[in-house]
Amino acid sequence: MVSINRSFLYGICFASVTWIISLYLFWQLNKSINILQQPTMYPSNSIKTINSYEGGKIHNFKDETKEEKQAFKQYINNIQAHKDLQPVYRNPGLDAYERDLIELGMVKTMADKRMKEDGYKRYAFNNFLLQVIVFLDSHIEVNTDWLRPLLSKIKESKTNVAIPVIDIINADTFTYTASPLVRGGFNWGLHFKWENLPTGTLTKDDDFVKPIKSPTMAGGLFAIDRQYFIDMGEYDAGMNVWGGENIEISFRLWMCGGKLELIPCSRVGHVFRQRRPYGAPDGQDTMLYNSLRVAHVWMDDYKVCCTYT
Repeated sequence: MVSINRSFLYGICFASVTWIISLYLFWQLNKSINILQQPTMYPSNSIKTINSYEGGKIHNFKDETKEEKQAFKQYINNIQAHKDLQPVYRNPGLDAYERDLIELGMVKTMADKRMKEDGYKRYAFNNFLLQVIVFLDSHIEVNTDWLRPLLSKIKESKTNVAIPVIDIINADTFTYTASPLVRGGFNWGLHFKWENLPTGTLTKDDDFVKPIKSPTMAGGLFAIDRQYFIDMGEYDAGMNVWGGENIEISFRLWMCGGKLELIPCSRVGHVFRQRRPYGAPDGQDTMLYNSLRVAHVWMDDYKVCCTYT
């Protein structure tokens, strides 16, 4: 009986010590988290001394030698640029329409609104005076020697529009996978789709590097002569946000004397996301709106097949 009681007491003591150690460790951990979460406050006259972040450290020039200051000079923050990145808050002096635009985060001024109506892509390319324009999505990764094959095709004729093979980049792992040779098509809903090449297209080894005619292009990945782009009307500024612009410009190319060709020697990786991360502020189905615009402008009597599909 005595031995049982003694074991019981030993067990209680061991458990108590364990709990005390656990509570102490929890308290220390909680203390560290609170310190990390507290915002660091700097006096206004020392803001410019905090100029870089590298390897998880903030470098304070007050504590650095002259050589170290020079080494970190390229990391100096632009205070004005930092201010420009801050949210734009509502200004009671603006009219209701302009305030709504700012709240949506779409534009800051009515000049930006007018710029949008003219078409952002058209406005952007007008700032460059090079002979060839290359349009690419932001979520792409170009492959080795991707540009020269596109430019070579355009050099043959300014009405040639060259598109690269679009390889697959996994949105979760960023794994790069080569795509087979396919061409762009569309269904009666005027939605883009990939199509197998016609039988007999790839019969010889040379066929795998020759340009391949494609009815449509997949989105905004193509190279085009700048003046030809202007002559053919540029991007349709009547399109809204997203969807259908690739079908529209493909139709226009083929119907106005141009030629759209896939260049197998040019490869560009594209991140294929599971969902579209943007849309119209008013909830409009821009894909449907834009597709109907394409049908009414370019398909003549065949538009009935699309609008009633």
